[in-house]
Amino acid sequence: MELHKVKELLAKYEEGNTSLTEEKMLRSYFLSDHIAPEVSSYQPLFSFYDREGTQRYEAKITVNRSSYVKWIGIAASIIVILSLFLLNEFGTTNDLGTYEDPEIALKKTKEVLHLVGSFMNEGTEQLGYIKEIEHTGNQILK
Repeated sequence: MELHKVKELLAKYEEGNTSLTEEKMLRSYFLSDHIAPEVSSYQPLFSFYDREGTQRYEAKITVNRSSYVKWIGIAASIIVILSLFLLNEFGTTNDLGTYEDPEIALKKTKEVLHLVGSFMNEGTEQLGYIKEIEHTGNQILK
């Protein structure tokens, strides 16, 4: 293979744009005995791929689940079931935060809206600085 073709394929390879056939061409080039000195630094990479690509992991993987893990799962299931039962029995109340007196309801609603408004006003305080910077920038540009 010609050197300029090899360099072109290497550039594509480094960018991740080579096809499988182009990579096979590069692999066969670097596994041959006629490698140009300019690209010889790539030879260990392709020889590694060739050598390691043929190896297979043959050992069997065994998972040893102890009875301890099984008991943890059972205990967790029992805790979930009991907590759901207890929440259903003791956690239900019909008090949804409603008020019978409309005056008290109005007062509480105003308090909550005032609280929400104060949080919203905190975020808009910084906008005054932006307007000042914009005004100063416009004066400089004139």
